Amino acid sequence: MLAADVEELQRLWADDFVVTPPDLAPRDKATVLAGVLDGAIAYTSFERIVDQERALGADVVVTVGREIVTPAPGGPGAGTRLLRRFTHVWQRRGDGWQLVARHVVVTGPADE
Repeated sequence: MLAADVEELQRLWADDFVVTPPDLAPRDKATVLAGVLDGAIAYTSFERIVDQERALGADVVVTVGREIVTPAPGGPGAGTRLLRRFTHVWQRRGDGWQLVARHVVVTGPADE
């Protein structure tokens, strides 16, 4: 995400991927990728810490944790280090794992 590597995001995200971002308006894979391509979704720093992983059977894993991000100029919260909490749902598809759902919420400035 930090490198805006759309090719890698295409591979990691399932075709039916859905995200509920901090503005709480669910978005599909194509919409999020378009935001990355046009620079509307961009960061100058991005760190993810996985706090817990839980397997739900052999083909689904849920991860929860936190992210410390600095949105790039022009985006919401630009220049401010933000602490976010996330939940990811991964599913085994074909030969590997893909992210099928993501929920993220901003909890406040990261430096407080």
